[in-house]
Amino acid sequence: MSRAVPTREQLEWADCELGAIFHYDITVFEQDYRFRRSWGYQPSPQIFAPDALDTDQWIRAVAKAGVRYAVLVAKHCTGFALFPSSANPYHVGNSPYGEDIVKSFVESCKKYGIKPGVYYSTVCNAYENVDNPGLVRTKDAGDQKHYNKVVETQLTELWSRYGEWFEIWFDGGTLSVEKGGLPIAPLLLRYQPNAITFQGDKLKKKNNLRWVGNEKGRLLLTAIPPRTIRANRKERFRTLRLAGVTATAPSGNRRSAICQSAKITNGSILMAMIKR
Repeated sequence: MSRAVPTREQLEWADCELGAIFHYDITVFEQDYRFRRSWGYQPSPQIFAPDALDTDQWIRAVAKAGVRYAVLVAKHCTGFALFPSSANPYHVGNSPYGEDIVKSFVESCKKYGIKPGVYYSTVCNAYENVDNPGLVRTKDAGDQKHYNKVVETQLTELWSRYGEWFEIWFDGGTLSVEKGGLPIAPLLLRYQPNAITFQGDKLKKKNNLRWVGNEKGRLLLTAIPPRTIRANRKERFRTLRLAGVTATAPSGNRRSAICQSAKITNGSILMAMIKR
């Protein structure tokens, strides 16, 4: 059996030790909105009107905290995109704010020497009537084909417009082609072959990170795969300090780094890593 070793990109990611994720969705302006309680209704882009949005301030603040990379949630489960998109009209370009926040975020990262990352949920989109694991709720084949095209268009826009991404988040993973999903791997290899991918295990990409199994900043003393963690919920968890510690665990014939997270404010998460 060959010895699992981290890739160069995984080592670079681990050496960062601390990252930040920014989640700024349309729900900031309609905080009672819960998409699973209101299928068929989405807040209008017209309410998205920040008057003091400053991505320089975001990145400057985390850089002072010692963060080395930052991830922006470009499209979460509401379906509202923080970048202009040709896939559908539900995006920042049709809001009073109007500016491309992804573009501004990347420029700020470059300005302060922070590696940029991007989050895009392929498995959930309320505007397109899609829920986890990435299937249209109508169960109609034509609707699924349409949604897959939306995902393809928006991923192409995100991955081809803004330069190289240090990390790409697939929160909740991706839906396999066999189960009706889009073949994402070719897109990724075409536009972002060197990016670290979080929860991209189904894409069989070499630079993958896997989820630790919770968002409480906790990790089993031994790096047990998430499914085993879920099967042993009574196992005692030990809280680890967010002081730059990560863990790696074998994944096939290579290592798949484990991503640990701890919520620090509403919509903000600091990522930590446990190194052994």
